[in-house]
Amino acid sequence: SIEDYGAIFSSRISVSPKDSLDREEVILGLITGNFSEGARIKLSRFNLYEYFTIGVFGDDTPIRNEMPQIAMDRISKHYKVKIDFSDMVIIGDTVYDIECARLSGARSIAVGTGWSDIDELLSHEPDHYFADLSNTTDVINTILKKETKEDIQILKKETEKEFEIMQNYVNFLDKNLNNMQLEQIFI
Repeated sequence: SIEDYGAIFSSRISVSPKDSLDREEVILGLITGNFSEGARIKLSRFNLYEYFTIGVFGDDTPIRNEMPQIAMDRISKHYKVKIDFSDMVIIGDTVYDIECARLSGARSIAVGTGWSDIDELLSHEPDHYFADLSNTTDVINTILKKETKEDIQILKKETEKEFEIMQNYVNFLDKNLNNMQLEQIFI
């Protein structure tokens, strides 16, 4: 029920998103397949609707992947600024949210609180993953950290190189341990 969700939700939030993200360089918006009135009702129940200054809803478009562009257009009109999609962060609990972010050029944060299986979410390679939003400080720091695609590629290459070095070391140990055991048998 919505009351159970509210109890769970309110017990998991340790820092107000509004207080933490209430800064000049952050525009807190909402992209959802819910109709605008449904989203208002759901989020107002927990005093969250007021946090969002821009919204794109199911009654704006039934196609999720069109929503980031509509959000950008509304940001430009409302704030008189032009931002790049790479400055947008899409947080969601489905593979469709990850794909929507990827297709628009936004960063994705997947959250394992929905119906999607964690392995399924991770197989779509979100930029970041959180099991839930209980560590608000880490979530907000992730939102505010601007990582370029080049940064992500560098980290991926470094990780692959480290794995290759470890694999070579394991192979070396495996080969030498087998040789040492054979030498000990023949001595």
